[in-house]
Amino acid sequence: MGRVLLLPHAPTGGLAHLGACLAVGGELRRRGHEVEVAYGGTRTEVIEREGLRWHRVPEIAAEREWYPRDWYASEDELRSFVTAHLELIDRVRPDVAVSSSGTAGRLACEVAGVPQLHLMHSLAASPYGNRVGWGDRLRVARRPLRSAATVRARIRAGRRRAVGPSAAQLIERIRQELGLAPTGPDVFAGARDSIVALTTTPFLDPGAGLPDHWRYVGPLAWSAAPAAGPEARKRAGRPLVYVSQGSTGDPRLLRRAVADLARRQLDVVVTTGGLCDPSELAALGSNVMAADLLPGLACLAAADAAVIHGGHLTFCQALLTGTPFVMLPFRNDQIGRLARTERLGVGIGLWPRPRLPGTIGRAVARLLEMPDYRQRSAALAGRLRKDWDGLRTAADLVEELGRGKGRAFAGGEPR
Repeated sequence: MGRVLLLPHAPTGGLAHLGACLAVGGELRRRGHEVEVAYGGTRTEVIEREGLRWHRVPEIAAEREWYPRDWYASEDELRSFVTAHLELIDRVRPDVAVSSSGTAGRLACEVAGVPQLHLMHSLAASPYGNRVGWGDRLRVARRPLRSAATVRARIRAGRRRAVGPSAAQLIERIRQELGLAPTGPDVFAGARDSIVALTTTPFLDPGAGLPDHWRYVGPLAWSAAPAAGPEARKRAGRPLVYVSQGSTGDPRLLRRAVADLARRQLDVVVTTGGLCDPSELAALGSNVMAADLLPGLACLAAADAAVIHGGHLTFCQALLTGTPFVMLPFRNDQIGRLARTERLGVGIGLWPRPRLPGTIGRAVARLLEMPDYRQRSAALAGRLRKDWDGLRTAADLVEELGRGKGRAFAGGEPR
């Protein structure tokens, strides 16, 4: 039996990186390993429902969550974060760690010599994903409205004034102070990971010249264990539509999507992810069922169609269940997945945001009326389930790392 420490990046109530780590941690626990979580966010009840022990660690400020350049206010702050993680590692004494985004915990693993698997969800954000990025840009260029929206988004981003050194500069200083080698092209986001696990596949996200320790593992799916909520049921003869903006999407888009669908002959089940009060959405129509957290995999498997934002966990869930979807993206990484959705023919992208009332409902109706979407989605899901078991592969790699250290995974005594 080995001891695994999960290191999700979770400044606020976001569940994407936490869920990715919990998914792998759950598979490892089923194999008999001990799993604990280092967490700095606000959804501790999600970890507790999983039955896992967790430890509070410092996280970046909520207002800086979506600005990676400004993650750390100062060199002292980053140093204190790394120190806190090193102290936790010394107490927990893990054999191996699993991370998703973030930096401080990964740097601490480097210093402590703890092998670490890093879950990476956006190959396009690396130097090796240029084929993905350029393909997305070409698709955007063919649509004038999208091109204009992209330009506006870049202008808005450019207006954010840089204050002080960037996170990358601070990380390089701390690496030098800690005696770590300078970062190179094979290092992602400032930390040298034992293995970078790409939670996608080559045919979904083709990469070129990947370093040896960067591995495709396949999509990861995780569903929150709900405290209570409606079941994803549909009435005879009525389609069921699942709606979500994840935990980091836009509450306005969520309200608009539910209001649009509530007027149609559909059953609608909604997970609000903390973005809205479930009772507010349930009041929009007698055909609407809503809860804060629902088991997304089960809901998508039961649904005939979905309306999602395109966060990596929800996106993976939809692909693995073979459910066609309408995508209403909110963040840049989600816009990238929109191009992939259209290339695969498994959904409809609505970006820039639709202005006309009823647009979302009409897009869902198109998914339901055209069997090609369902057929392509089912074929892709079958291929992924057959050839790309992300949970099994990621857990196998964690065990390999543990065996490489000659500790508990190999039958030795823990540290």
